[in-house]
Amino acid sequence: MVERLSCPSCAGTSSKLVLTAPDFRVSNLEFDIHECESCRLHYTKTVPTAETIGSYYKADSYDSHRVDNKSLISRIYRRVRSINVAKKVSWIQRYTKTGLVVDYGCGLGHLVAELKNSGFNAKGYEIDSDVRKLTKSELGIETYPLEDFRKLDTGSVSVLTMWHVLEHVYDLNDDFQQIVDKVEEKGLVFIAVPNFRSFDAKFYKKNWEAYDLPRHLYHFDNESIVSFASRCSLSLESKIPLRFDSYYVSMRSEKNKKNGFLLRGVFVGWLSNMLAFRYGYSSHVYIFRKS
Repeated sequence: MVERLSCPSCAGTSSKLVLTAPDFRVSNLEFDIHECESCRLHYTKTVPTAETIGSYYKADSYDSHRVDNKSLISRIYRRVRSINVAKKVSWIQRYTKTGLVVDYGCGLGHLVAELKNSGFNAKGYEIDSDVRKLTKSELGIETYPLEDFRKLDTGSVSVLTMWHVLEHVYDLNDDFQQIVDKVEEKGLVFIAVPNFRSFDAKFYKKNWEAYDLPRHLYHFDNESIVSFASRCSLSLESKIPLRFDSYYVSMRSEKNKKNGFLLRGVFVGWLSNMLAFRYGYSSHVYIFRKS
């Protein structure tokens, strides 16, 4: 494990503990979330090393990397995914229909496949070699290791998407700046992240699924994601709620509790959306333009 002695975003050395929560998927170890007192980013204080963090993704419940999980929540996830993929394509089409579209951290590659079917020049990059093999066998498309993304020419990407990926990037500043460097001037960056100020986050506290410790290394709200992106020459164009996320996250959060009740998760997800005018949605996608 590595203890972070400074903020991974602004390098501030003063922070305060805001929450302690367990890893519900793999290790059952507890991890602390701190708030930087300079930039207000929330980050996981002690994290696995870069060499060992991959082992924390080897869980049957990690739906974005599996096709064979038969649980009710996983079946719902796959159904909602197909709806969300169509929405993501339509959001991208609002801005462009030409140029290279990259899905960074593409998981099983469903968005890449749909973009290709819609006529886009699209590529997906995924860190997990087993997932890339599964994409090839299930969808018949090639996705590429992250090392290949780094070989792209500077400014060669028209649209780059990161759907619940930024919170996993190991070296936040350096890695993200290298990612943004591949985007052309006036190009677009779509970033979806959970919102720790949402009602479902407040309701479930340490059981909130979207903390997903220690895989989620950073935890954003509206202010911190916009502030962070601005330091990488990204200006906010639009923000779109991901309304289905509150239901999935709340049902998963119920499973994290000792006496969880899935139908209560459905209700909490609905209530979180109803109260979004006050707390924000469980997740948003932020559309940034490179300036």
